[in-house]
Amino acid sequence: MYVLIHNPHSRSFSPERLAYLEEFLTLHGYNVVLKPTNAPGHATFLAREALKEKAQVILAAGGDGTVREVASGMLGSFTPLGIFPSGTANVLAHALNYPSSDPEIVEILLQGHTQRISAGKVEFRKPGEEAIREAAFLLMAGVGLDARICREVSLPLKKILGEGAYALSALKNILTSLAEFDVHANTEVALGHTFIALNSPFYGGPYPLGETAGLTSSELEGILVRDGVMGILKTFAELGKGNLPSGHHILRTIGNHFQIHKQGVPIQVDGDYIGESPCTVSLVPDSLSLILPG
Repeated sequence: MYVLIHNPHSRSFSPERLAYLEEFLTLHGYNVVLKPTNAPGHATFLAREALKEKAQVILAAGGDGTVREVASGMLGSFTPLGIFPSGTANVLAHALNYPSSDPEIVEILLQGHTQRISAGKVEFRKPGEEAIREAAFLLMAGVGLDARICREVSLPLKKILGEGAYALSALKNILTSLAEFDVHANTEVALGHTFIALNSPFYGGPYPLGETAGLTSSELEGILVRDGVMGILKTFAELGKGNLPSGHHILRTIGNHFQIHKQGVPIQVDGDYIGESPCTVSLVPDSLSLILPG
């Protein structure tokens, strides 16, 4: 049984694409069960439900946020996860060298190889709650300005403009006051205005940010942006040119456990705002089976 968890509200979703995928799998002899999402976090519940139902393969059709939610419900399992990109940026599909045509993507889902990968995890608390919440990520977690940009993206504009909605939110937020906060990594402490923990070398699409990050790596790559607004502007300018950001405003470190103690700093995972610091960012090695090209 193939369980297909899909987000009917994702930007490049269409009933025709979904029907094509379902028909292709059915013609190859697979029983396909469709499970649409209806709210944030629902995909995680549906993935856990699919595991209990002994699904052979779980497919996530949507953007990076939908894939992340499905992966969150599958951490620690050995059931293969396949992706059918239909979101705004589809950064994970780019990082995995997925093709752009649906027939080629479906061929990967049927004939690709499965590989164990590592996922990241953020632990935090909601205001007024005692229980610690967890949010998994496949690509990156961000604390600071980039999370504030994600928090304030207009969802209607995101549906229309795609990645352009993030650019508009960045323009609105980049010149506002930036909170400086501490990042504890290994035995060191550093101050900055934006912290990004990378599990993939790409950021926000095809833009290279990481030097060592990768889905099969045993450690996360931490990027701390310093020097206030100027450091942020330099970083975005370098990313926009396709250059790897470097210089005094960039501090890189490797590790699998980072802590931010300051309260009230926004947090995002794979482009979705989830809450505010304090938080812990860590790696969960060998935690997911992902279907890859080739």
